[in-house]
Amino acid sequence: MIEDISKSEIEEIFSILREHFRADFSDYKLSCLERRIKRRMLLSRSADIRNYIDFLKKNENERRDLFDTVTINVTKFFRDENTFDYIFNKIIPAIRHVPDIKVWSAACASGEEAYSVSMMLDYYKEANKCRYNFTVYGTDIDRRSIQTAQEGAYTPKSLFNTPAFFRQIFELYTEKGKNIYRIMDKMQRVTRFKVENLHDANWDFKFDIILCRNVFIYFDRALQNKMLDMLARFIKPDGFLVLGRVETIFTDGKTKFEIVSNRDKIYKLKKE
Repeated sequence: MIEDISKSEIEEIFSILREHFRADFSDYKLSCLERRIKRRMLLSRSADIRNYIDFLKKNENERRDLFDTVTINVTKFFRDENTFDYIFNKIIPAIRHVPDIKVWSAACASGEEAYSVSMMLDYYKEANKCRYNFTVYGTDIDRRSIQTAQEGAYTPKSLFNTPAFFRQIFELYTEKGKNIYRIMDKMQRVTRFKVENLHDANWDFKFDIILCRNVFIYFDRALQNKMLDMLARFIKPDGFLVLGRVETIFTDGKTKFEIVSNRDKIYKLKKE
């Protein structure tokens, strides 16, 4: 059984990652980080934490594997049916009058969420003869995940348990090969990806929808509030913020956002 890891040892590990990946995890919840470090210790068969730190300093592959383990987000197309139902049936109709809709999928991992929103926006536009244009932007700290998103090729695993209605939409915008789905060029042109740490986000325009799901659960309270301040700067008046279904905006954040759907953790920027 692996013994508990001290705060100073965790900080030493993340100084190594910061040096090699320019990523700062200092405000993440220590309990989440400790679990993921222990997972890598088991897989690398490290006897104790000092042994693992020495191994981490010397082994480039292990540094990459730990970085991937810390930043990993479970994702698939149309993950959380109720959330995407709400976006399709409530949010898109509310913004359909906007001539140039912009959406940000923050911490998008390998891009399934961003493409899901693009597919819904295009499907709704065609079905309802709307005239809007749209662009969906996906960002993530992990370069390999962004490369996957830009390539736009996915295995059937990314469709696990996708509801029938959304699967039909998915199939309209993909080409199926041997055990692979490729996103059509039409969708790739309107879904753009870049490597970016959420802490360093900087946009010269604002968004109608920001999805930042299953990210806040890894942050301490202070960093959550800091991130909410940042997200509020990039949302249009009356724009929507979509969090993960186990995430909550605390008192400080409620001065900026009002609840739209408590069940689905969807919020709207308050008017000043």
